[in-house]
Amino acid sequence: MGIAALLAALACTQPVHGAPAPRPPLAESLSGDAKKAYSAAIVLFKERDFRGASLKFEEAYAASKDPRLLWNMAACERERHKHARTLELLDRYVTEGADLVTEDDRARVEGLRREVGSLVAKLSVTSEPAGATVFVDGVKIGTAPLEQPVAIDVGVHEIRLELSGYVVIDRSEDVPSGDAQLTFKLSPISMSGALAVLAPDSASVSVDGKPRGKGRWQGELTPGKHVVLVSQDGKVARETTVVIATGKTETLSITLEDPPPLVPVWAWILGASALAGGTAVGAYFLFRPQPAEPTPSTLGSFTFSATWAIP
Repeated sequence: MGIAALLAALACTQPVHGAPAPRPPLAESLSGDAKKAYSAAIVLFKERDFRGASLKFEEAYAASKDPRLLWNMAACERERHKHARTLELLDRYVTEGADLVTEDDRARVEGLRREVGSLVAKLSVTSEPAGATVFVDGVKIGTAPLEQPVAIDVGVHEIRLELSGYVVIDRSEDVPSGDAQLTFKLSPISMSGALAVLAPDSASVSVDGKPRGKGRWQGELTPGKHVVLVSQDGKVARETTVVIATGKTETLSITLEDPPPLVPVWAWILGASALAGGTAVGAYFLFRPQPAEPTPSTLGSFTFSATWAIP
């Protein structure tokens, strides 16, 4: 159905055959906020803004409760390829507009249902254990197992399951047409943490004094502090304290270094000898006998040493 035909359907006032007294067109019967929203919806529909038009038709319906607006909303959702939503609105139109819908209208609704029905899936979801909250494309649809199948569009959807104490399931599922059954098995959340040690292949790894193996090691540990020791022949051992958190994996990358070079023995001997020699020389100069100080005597303006011979 083209846009012109859809617009004509939107302006439809009353079923053509065998109904109670016709109602006036929506543009005439609506008033206040409902009429403003309806007028805006028609403009948006002509501009092919079907999402905006649908929202405005819904706003008009909320203000007036006129079931004909449900038909208009269904027309918008059909143009948006929201097939499951289209079927939902058609069903509501037939139910809420029972006093308006004629046989011709019902036939038209059934034709539309057949047209989009093959593009809609009836989704059933179960979980192990039961009781998980189910979301489809971010919208909550119920608790697994669902009481009854939920109509959704055929294609890829984001399915999410949440249950306290269990790991969240969040993945894409390609849902086929017809009856679609999905079953999910949830895994309990681990109350421990994990540690991954990345060390040289020949290095020994111990945790809290207990040998764990060589090279790369990974395993579960209780939450809290743990001491990791990595050692290897010819290398300087390395000890590290790591904190493990519940439900998380801590990764520790360890490299070992060569020990510092050793000083040769002969260097120590020569150093000691030089030190001893220096000590002896110092002692000699410190304790050697000192010459006697001369006793000066004065003769006239001359000073002579008492040790000198006087002619």
